[in-house]
Amino acid sequence: MKQCDTVMQYREEFELVARNQQSLGQDTLMGIFMNGLKEEIKAKMNIVDFETLTDIMDKSTVIEAHNNAWRTAGITLGGRKR
Repeated sequence: MKQCDTVMQYREEFELVARNQQSLGQDTLMGIFMNGLKEEIKAKMNIVDFETLTDIMDKSTVIEAHNNAWRTAGITLGGRKR
């Protein structure tokens, strides 16, 4: 499963699938969710240790909003003005 649109859409789809996969365990579901994130979000997620799947989902939503704000302001993810 991969993020194709927003984190919120990916999260909703993931939660539907994960409900039937609870036997995989929290750590496995956390890894699957992280691996499905877009690279620009996943790269910023790898510097933080998360304790729950909800923590990962919430943080990825914040990172996406931050990235979108920078794009709207005309600043690249590298910090340069376009």
